[in-house]
Amino acid sequence: MKINPYREFNASLQLYISTDYQIVPELTYQNIDLSNRILQSYLTYMMNGDMYQYILDHLSQPVELRYLKEVLIITPDYDNRMVMLSVQNVDAQSCEEILTYALEGIVAKQPEIVKAIGEHELNPVNQAVYESVNLELDEWQKANIQYVSDLSIKLQEKAEEYAKWERSEEPQKEYTVSRILKDSIKKFILGFLIGAVLMAVFCAFQYIMSEKLQDAKDLKNRFGLRVIAQIPKVHGRRIWVGIDRMFARMGGLVLYERDAAALAKVAAQSMVAELMALETSVFGTGDDMTEDGKQTVHGMKKAGDAGEKKIIAFTGNISAQGMEKLLSDMDWEEQYQAKAVPNILGEASAVSAVMEADYVVLVEEQEKTTYPQIGQELEQLDAWKKKVLGIIVVGVDAVP
Repeated sequence: MKINPYREFNASLQLYISTDYQIVPELTYQNIDLSNRILQSYLTYMMNGDMYQYILDHLSQPVELRYLKEVLIITPDYDNRMVMLSVQNVDAQSCEEILTYALEGIVAKQPEIVKAIGEHELNPVNQAVYESVNLELDEWQKANIQYVSDLSIKLQEKAEEYAKWERSEEPQKEYTVSRILKDSIKKFILGFLIGAVLMAVFCAFQYIMSEKLQDAKDLKNRFGLRVIAQIPKVHGRRIWVGIDRMFARMGGLVLYERDAAALAKVAAQSMVAELMALETSVFGTGDDMTEDGKQTVHGMKKAGDAGEKKIIAFTGNISAQGMEKLLSDMDWEEQYQAKAVPNILGEASAVSAVMEADYVVLVEEQEKTTYPQIGQELEQLDAWKKKVLGIIVVGVDAVP
C-alpha cells in the first residue's frame, strides 16, 4: 500500500436488508425468512470478483485488482442482516469513488436477486469518510521495507556468487567412471554377503524354534518311534534343475526323488517282515514252539488262506490324495490289507476305523506336521491299546 499511516483516509458504509417477513403468533407454521439467503447472495456477488470488476471498469484512475482487494474490506453480519463496506486509501476522494461504485454495482444486482429469491429493500446507513492515524500500518510498512531491503541484499550476494562461479575453472572430477564402478561392485558384494549372513541366522533361528517336523531322526529320540521309511517329495519339471541338484548335494541330501515309488515298496515289505516276526515271536520258533503256538500259527495261516486279512491302518497329518498315492505305490502280501484312515485328531469317523484295525502306522509330512500333533496322536492310540508299528515320513527333501 502507498497510504501514509499518519494520514490514512477511510470510508465506510453499512447496508441493511429488510423484508416484509413477520411472525404471526396464532399460526403454527410461519413463513420462511429469506433475509439470510438474500444477504448471502449479495456477499457472493461482492466476493467472487464481479463487484471488483465493476469498480475497476468505472474508476477514473486504473488500479490493480490485488490493490483494490487490499483497500476494500467486506464484513458480513448475519445476525443483524447487514454487511459493512470499508475503504482505506490515500485521500478522501479515492475512498468515496470506490465506495460509490461498489454501492452502484450492488444496486444494479438487486433486480436479479429480487427475481430469484424475493422482494426486499437495501438501506445504506452510517456512510462516512474520515481521516485517521494507523500506527499498525506504520509498523507493517517498516517491516515490509526491511524485508524488501534484506531480500535485495541477498539477491545481490547470490548474483555475485553466481558470477564468480561462472568465471571459475571447471572443477576436476574427483571420481572416474572406473573408480565409481569398482566402488559400486564392492558395496554390492558387501551388501550381498551381509544379507546372506542375516538370512542364514534367521533361518537357523527359525529352524531351532520351530515345532514342525524337520528331521525324521528326532522321532526316535522324542517318541521312541521306529522310522519305517522316508519318502522323498517329488516336484514337477523345473528349469534350473541342475542348480537345484547341486545345492541339494551340497546340503548333504542322500535321497533321490526318482526313488520315491521304490522306497514305498521297501517300506511295505519292511512292515510285512516285522509283522511276521512279531507274530511268530509270540509263540516261539522251530522246535521251541509250544503245541498251542503251533496250533495258533496254523490257525492264522488257515485264516489268511480263508480270506481273513490283517488290517493295517495308515493315519496322520497328510492329505487324502497323498495317502492314497503312498498306499498305491506299496505291494502287500495277501494276508494284509492297507487301509487309509483320516486324521484321528480331526475326524470322528477315523476312531472307528482305527479300532477295527489290527495295527497302526503313522504317516506324517515333513515341515507341516508338528511334534505336538504327533504326541497327541500317540497318546490317543495308547489309550485305545493300539499297536503302532512305526512312522513313515513323506515330503522329505531329496536330490532332484
